[in-house]
Amino acid sequence: MMFRHATSLAIAILLLFVATPLRAADAILDDDGVLETFQGRHDERQVVNVDGGLLRMGDSVFPRVDLPVLVRKPPQVAIILGTGTMSSGEILALGFKGQSNVRFFGQPTRGLTTANQTIRLANGGMVGLTTAYILDRKGAVHHGAVLPDEVTDQPLQAARAWLVRQCAKR
Repeated sequence: MMFRHATSLAIAILLLFVATPLRAADAILDDDGVLETFQGRHDERQVVNVDGGLLRMGDSVFPRVDLPVLVRKPPQVAIILGTGTMSSGEILALGFKGQSNVRFFGQPTRGLTTANQTIRLANGGMVGLTTAYILDRKGAVHHGAVLPDEVTDQPLQAARAWLVRQCAKR
C-alpha cells in the first residue's frame, strides 16, 4: 500500500504466523522500552524490549543479521487487524499497543495471545501446551483478542484517512 505522504507508514498485520525476525525488523518503529513480557506459570518472566532500535529478549539481541537503517522514524504508524490475525501476529501487534503514535484499525483479532510449546508424547503423538501469558508494556496480562481503536470493515481506507489527517496537522 502506498501513500503520497512519505511521513507516515501503514503496516498490515494479516498473517497467520509472524516469526521473531519480523518483530526484530519492526523494532525500529517501536518506542524504546518494554514492549511485552512472557510470564510462565511460576512467574518467571522474559522481557522483550527495544533499546536504541534493537530488539532484545533477555541477553539476546534480534535479529542476528544486519537490517537496513530506517532514515527517519515515521511520526505515525497504522496497524491493520482482523480475525485472521492470531497467535504471534497478535503478539507482534501487542508490542505496539499503547505507543502514542500508533492507531489500530479493523476487526478484533482471533484471541490466541499465549506462548505455546509442542511436546512429543511417548506414543508419537504431540500436544500443544500454553507455557506463558503475554503481558503488555504496562505489565497487564493480556487475555483474548487485540481490539482495534477503530472498528471498521474498511481498515485500509480508515487507516489511510487517519494518516492523511495526521500529516495535514504537521
